[in-house]
Amino acid sequence: MDGGAHRRAGQRRRSGNRAGAELHRVLRGHALRRRRRGGGANLRCNNSSLWVDDSRLTGNDADQGVAISGDACAPLWVRRSEIVGNRGGGIDADTSESHIVNCFIRGNGFPGVSNVSGLRFEQGNFEVLYTSIAFNSSSGADGIICDEFTLGTIRNSAVVSPTPGTIGCTAEVASVTYTGTDDMNFIGGTGNVEIDGSVFVSTNDLHTTAGSALEGVAQWQAGGAVEDPRTDIEGDARPTVDRSMDYAGADVP
Repeated sequence: MDGGAHRRAGQRRRSGNRAGAELHRVLRGHALRRRRRGGGANLRCNNSSLWVDDSRLTGNDADQGVAISGDACAPLWVRRSEIVGNRGGGIDADTSESHIVNCFIRGNGFPGVSNVSGLRFEQGNFEVLYTSIAFNSSSGADGIICDEFTLGTIRNSAVVSPTPGTIGCTAEVASVTYTGTDDMNFIGGTGNVEIDGSVFVSTNDLHTTAGSALEGVAQWQAGGAVEDPRTDIEGDARPTVDRSMDYAGADVP
């Protein structure tokens, strides 16, 4: 870990006091940079649960080394965090319940080498909400990958990549709405618009350009199992009236 940590992290807690109770892990306010040339993830969640808040995970140099690996991780929450520059990919979740909210996911994976780009979901459920996913690469889709046994939603987000095939999911397993993307399979879906990388400040900075095509794309929704976030990745306010239009992606400029 580098010197970016400013709040207590790595906390562990068990449900109750009985033997064998489920282990929960919480990471808050950390900048985590690890070089794992031999492989492996920066963070693992196996048959457990994990919350990552207000953190930055970067610098895993292994070919298949991802920032977060989830195997039967229920739930996996990543909120207001940056997943940046991990050679093996961003988040790889298998048979997990994943929630990715208000995050920057950029520059992960390596073409022809890694199997994971920004996000990969297999045989589980996922939600991607108010998240900016751009300039990732892999041997498959360059933004989000999910298999036929996965069910999930991508909403109020921004997803672009250097090459065609940004969202490697079919409409049968992934609902994509109120999102900006360059994937022609999803442009024209409910509330979706076509965008390119110019909506961001640069390839190294996923803050949203003011007045870009992401303006007025997202639809903030109240109610449901989990209410939409009331702020962006940096704490700037979002509209909190049901069905209000907002900037898609993690940042309100």
